[in-house]
Amino acid sequence: MEAVGKDLFEEWMQRLMGRIDRLDGIISVLINKDASGVKYLDGERMYDNQDLCEMLRTSKRSLQRFRSEYGLKSRRISRKSYYKESDVLEFISRNMEEVVLDGGKVLKIKEGTGKKSPGKTKEKKGGRRTASRL
Repeated sequence: MEAVGKDLFEEWMQRLMGRIDRLDGIISVLINKDASGVKYLDGERMYDNQDLCEMLRTSKRSLQRFRSEYGLKSRRISRKSYYKESDVLEFISRNMEEVVLDGGKVLKIKEGTGKKSPGKTKEKKGGRRTASRL
């Protein structure tokens, strides 16, 4: 068995430590990127309006309608709406269906779901609007 010289051993250790340092840097970037972009509440992932709009391919106004008419649960934190992942999945399974549109699959609200009946709108009451003065 041949002995490894001190110089060769130190060279190997330097190379090994360099690789470990690079991996440590990569891991820390990945951990910080994941932690900064994802929010959690009670151990469950939270989505904000922008995240949910991108996921459902819809507008912020549609999210507002989903909250008011279809019962999508949200939480207000620092004047911003957040949605728990379990609430979003439950909303999708209860109120949405997958349809094929232009060769791609998209989610669409199921017919006959929600609080309002389809085709009904509020009737406007006649009369004049009066301005109140302070």
